[in-house]
Amino acid sequence: MRDDFWASLPPLVVVTGKGGVGKTVVSCALARAAVGAGLRVLLLELDARESLHRFLGCSPSGGGVIRVAPGLAAENVRPRAVVDRLIGERVRPAWVARRLIKSVIYEQFVQGAPGLREVAALGYAIRATGRGPLAAPGLGRAGPGAAGEAGGHDLVLLDAPATGHGVSLLLAPRLLSEAIGGGPIAALATEVAAVVGDPAACGLWAVSTAEGMALRETLELDAALRGGLGRGLDLLAVNRLLPDAGAEPAGVEEWEAVWRRRAAGERDRLAKLAGAWRGPLLRLPLSGHEGPAAVAELAAALREA
Repeated sequence: MRDDFWASLPPLVVVTGKGGVGKTVVSCALARAAVGAGLRVLLLELDARESLHRFLGCSPSGGGVIRVAPGLAAENVRPRAVVDRLIGERVRPAWVARRLIKSVIYEQFVQGAPGLREVAALGYAIRATGRGPLAAPGLGRAGPGAAGEAGGHDLVLLDAPATGHGVSLLLAPRLLSEAIGGGPIAALATEVAAVVGDPAACGLWAVSTAEGMALRETLELDAALRGGLGRGLDLLAVNRLLPDAGAEPAGVEEWEAVWRRRAAGERDRLAKLAGAWRGPLLRLPLSGHEGPAAVAELAAALREA
C-alpha cells in the first residue's frame, strides 16, 4: 500500500468483522503499517479482556495510554469511565455533576440507557483524533501523552467488537439521539452520529476470511450499515488466504490434496465476492506465526499490497 493511501485516510478508522477472523491481529498490523508509512497512530480497543498487548508485545494498558513504539500508542477504552468524565465535563456546575455521578438514578441510567456506552466510546475515539466538534471540550484524560491531547495522532484505529455488536456500536449514536431528544447526552450522540456518517471523517473497514459464512456476514454488515447509516463499508480485508496453486508445501500427498482443495475453494468464493463487493479489497496471507510475529508478517504484506 503506497504512502498516498495512508495519507488519504480519514482521521478515524473503525475495524470490525466476524468473530474469529483475526480482526485484532489485522488491526494491529494496520497500525504497524501506518506507522511505517510515517503516521502517528493510536490503536484503541473496547474489549475489557484486553488482547491488543498480546499482539503488540507490550504490557496491558489497564485503561491508560501506553507507548508501544515510536509513533504507536495503544489504549483499552473503558466506556463507563468515559461516560462519567463526559457528565463531569458537560453538566454544570461541577458539584451537580459530582452528586449526579454518585446517585442511584445515574447508575440505573448508565446501566440501562441503550447505546450510551457505545456513543461514549466512539466519542472518545473521535476526541482522540483532535479534530471536529468533539475536539473541545475533550473526552480524553488530561496530561502528557493522553489520548485526549488534540493533534497528537494522525490516525486513530478502533478495534471494534465483532460484526453484530459492531453494527450496534455504529448505529447507536443516531438511535440514542432520536430516543433522548435533548440535553447534553443527545447533543453528544448527534455529534458522534455526524462523524460516523461522514466518510471523510470516519472510515468503516471489515475483516473477513474467505470462508462462506464470514463473507456472507460481511456483506450483511455492509447492507445493515447502508440501511442504518446511509453508507456502507469503505474497505474489506480478507485474511488468512492460502498461497496460490503451486506454492503449497511439499509433504504428505494427502495434505497437498487438502491444501489444493481449500485454496481452490477460496479462489472460487473470492471470484463470487467480486460480483457483490465493488469496494477496495485487501488480500492478506495465512500467517505461520502468532502474536507480534504474525502482526509483523501481516504489516509487511500490507506495505507490499
